[in-house]
Amino acid sequence: MLVVMQRKLILASTSPRRKEILQRMGLTFTVVASQVDESQFANLIAKKQVQRLALLKAEEVAVKFPKAITIGGDSLVECKGQTLGKPNDRESAQQMWHFINGQMVYIYTGLALVSPVCRQKMVRLNPSKVWLASLSKKEIDAYIRTGEPMDKAGAFSINGFGARFIRKIEGDFWGAIGLSIYDLNQLLVKLESQDCDPVSVTDDATN
Repeated sequence: MLVVMQRKLILASTSPRRKEILQRMGLTFTVVASQVDESQFANLIAKKQVQRLALLKAEEVAVKFPKAITIGGDSLVECKGQTLGKPNDRESAQQMWHFINGQMVYIYTGLALVSPVCRQKMVRLNPSKVWLASLSKKEIDAYIRTGEPMDKAGAFSINGFGARFIRKIEGDFWGAIGLSIYDLNQLLVKLESQDCDPVSVTDDATN
């Protein structure tokens, strides 16, 4: 079923990729950045980190918009049992690439929806496998100079310049980019079908 939104939609992320995904779905939404400290869950394995962080981001922003549905998301890359977030600088991006070069990596994306007025919190995990080509040092350096790896978990993108280095993807393409369109649509349909009474709830954003 195609979701038709009646309630306000908030995206608790400034990620350009997640904004693009919601736009592709034809959704009207407001972006509100969360201030969650992501380092506090660094000791968790990747698949648990992304679910926990996605929910926390959505919960934090949802407090300000109780009548809305708030979406949170988080992604991490795992290679040979090691979790990889975004590189801190070009040197760390190079180190990541030499580690993942020619490898199969997992991309774990967490998706969370929070609706205070419906007293609902929904979380989904979307795992994908990505096989990377083996690059020369020259190719790695050239890719890093594009700047694209600097704000990507694992220091690569599957839908930008980095797409040329992706040999194979197993799983949800959009989930690997940042949010599963299928999962998000299913959860929104479920929430929109619920009859929640917002009369007694005040939305701070409208005051």
